[in-house]
Amino acid sequence: MLRCLHKPSGYWNRVPLLCKVEPQYLLRGFVGFGSPGKTEGIGSICAERVKVWSDSESSLHSIASIDIKNPIAQQAQEILLKSTNIKLGWIRAHVGYSGNEAADVLAKKATLEGSPTYIEPYQESASKRVHAIIRWQGEWDNREAGRSVYNVLSKVKTTQNPLKRPEIIFVTPHGPFPTYLKLFKIRNSDSCGCGNPGNPLHYATSYPFITSYHLTKPSADLEPLWWKIVMNNNYSRAKIRKLIHFIAQTKHSFLQKMVTTTRHRLN
Repeated sequence: MLRCLHKPSGYWNRVPLLCKVEPQYLLRGFVGFGSPGKTEGIGSICAERVKVWSDSESSLHSIASIDIKNPIAQQAQEILLKSTNIKLGWIRAHVGYSGNEAADVLAKKATLEGSPTYIEPYQESASKRVHAIIRWQGEWDNREAGRSVYNVLSKVKTTQNPLKRPEIIFVTPHGPFPTYLKLFKIRNSDSCGCGNPGNPLHYATSYPFITSYHLTKPSADLEPLWWKIVMNNNYSRAKIRKLIHFIAQTKHSFLQKMVTTTRHRLN
């Protein structure tokens, strides 16, 4: 804590300068950071009387020591010898001295109450984000793979889509469908038991053994629109989820029924 005493009008007027002086900065406070020969430290604050209170006993001992090799401490000693108006004193820390503990109080207050921080958006970053989304959209429009998903999600976006797992299986199209199993050589044919391609659209609209899960079959030219309408309709999505759950629970008998039907047609 720094206290400056001066006598402008015939009596002592006490002007306290409340500040926290950390131990590692106490010596530098006397010396300042100017060129040699200039008084820019604490000694230049007041030309009359200066009293510096510090809770750093080690720093005070360093300044008072005769055998000291620290150049900053040596320079502080020279200032004290030339400036007899500067006095040093020691006080205990954390015992209620407002000036010495003002910084600690303010730091605690900031920690408990916080301070609102607003960061201006970086325009260049926002511009890069827009260009990245435009490039991403162009790549998604021109890709050959994933066209079944494109029928449902034609616009790219950075937010998560609310589709559930059975609906994703139906749209991708992954799962226990002959077209998917044939792709990984799990089945020899991608045909359904009735001879048609065993894709999700066929099972959701035409497969004869699960008519209770059927949706209205679209014409070939309206098929892309059908996907978009169905996946945006809660009732249709509920039927699709039930269809996928049924196939998953009865996969063995479901596939066996397809094999039996195929053999019967061949015979």
